[in-house]
Amino acid sequence: MAGANGNTMTNKTPDSPKPVPTFTAAYHSRQWEVCYDSSRAFFEFLSETGAVPAKSDQHIVDLCTGSGANLYWLLKGNPALKLTGAEIDPELVAYGNGRFAEEGMADAAKLITADVYDLPLADLTPTDGVIALQTVSWLPDEVGFIDACVSLEPNWIALTGLMIEGGHTYRTVINDHGNPDKGVNFYNTFSLDHLRELFDERGYMIDTVKPFEIGIDLAKPATPGPGTYTEKTVDGRRLQISGALLMNWHFLLARRA
Repeated sequence: MAGANGNTMTNKTPDSPKPVPTFTAAYHSRQWEVCYDSSRAFFEFLSETGAVPAKSDQHIVDLCTGSGANLYWLLKGNPALKLTGAEIDPELVAYGNGRFAEEGMADAAKLITADVYDLPLADLTPTDGVIALQTVSWLPDEVGFIDACVSLEPNWIALTGLMIEGGHTYRTVINDHGNPDKGVNFYNTFSLDHLRELFDERGYMIDTVKPFEIGIDLAKPATPGPGTYTEKTVDGRRLQISGALLMNWHFLLARRA
């Protein structure tokens, strides 16, 4: 299953058989050609919060990295970083490592094949920071995912996903009735109170939460379905919608307590 930013994730629970990943080269190639607005805003968030200061030489791990395009853009702006991406799809890993080699970045960035629910800690640690873009809301088990982040014992963890203030989590399972073999997709919007509690129990404190509003207009698809588009409110704000879902994007930074 590909998340909204193309990262490939299992759509089963941790104890279920893994689905066969799919790889669409054209989709992932686009991410290497243009840095998405949401990714650029997230990197600015890392800088503004001090998680990744200028000239930082930290080792950062990106979970469910897809083809590693976000690591490419992060490294372009912070060339002293050491970056590792963990991804379940071996085709994406091979594609991403090939791109890093082409760009002369193979010494600074690499991808490894790994299941987020069963990380090879020896290949990823020591780790200064963990990032995951557009991942947590599309996984079946956010508790296991946060456990995975914490297992790397980083100083900080930064996520993007669908989140909402208050004590209610909205769990959404999407079935494509025209393609039942695809299984289900998850589009969960998590209570920030719930996430604060999960991090607190594991010795981390959510330091900063920042809403993200998309900066461009997206046309509504001509045919019904899960396509993403924007609508403007009377006060000029953009609402991002995917099918029947309102996309409550947030950036989150948690630090070791």
